[in-house]
Amino acid sequence: MLVSKEHQNERLKICGSCDHRKNKFLAIFNMDSCGLCKCNLKAKSKLDRDFYGVCPLDKWKDIDLKFE
Repeated sequence: MLVSKEHQNERLKICGSCDHRKNKFLAIFNMDSCGLCKCNLKAKSKLDRDFYGVCPLDKWKDIDLKFE
């Protein structure tokens, strides 16, 4: 259901450089969101693939395989 903190951090690194990340000025408050799916990135990055923890552009694919 939830991924490890290390796994989550790897996903958030990918989101940090994505052009679709929104609310960049609120990053200090962990309020970044995805401009495509509108999800809160901190919350979504904690979920495993079975619980909709997926990037809409499939950018987390390689990270997810690394932690399987």
